[in-house]
Amino acid sequence: MNCSYTRGFILNKLADKPYNVNQLAEALNIDYQTTSHHLDVLANNGIITIESDEYCRIYLLYKDMEADMWTKKPDKLITRKQNEGEQ
Repeated sequence: MNCSYTRGFILNKLADKPYNVNQLAEALNIDYQTTSHHLDVLANNGIITIESDEYCRIYLLYKDMEADMWTKKPDKLITRKQNEGEQ
């Protein structure tokens, strides 16, 4: 599965409700480390946010990203966010 599809599946799940990395990995039948990597990429590019306490990190989709996710590929969202950061 390529990165674009994996991130798309992750964003689709996060549009429904918040998840931790274990829940997402299990729900998508993807390796934990792979899921964690893609979550980090999405978070570092401002597409998702993380809420954490001493026991768990929960990943959530930014509300303003929900509309964009249905019209643009996830990798295009990342590229756009990276370009905005360079300006």
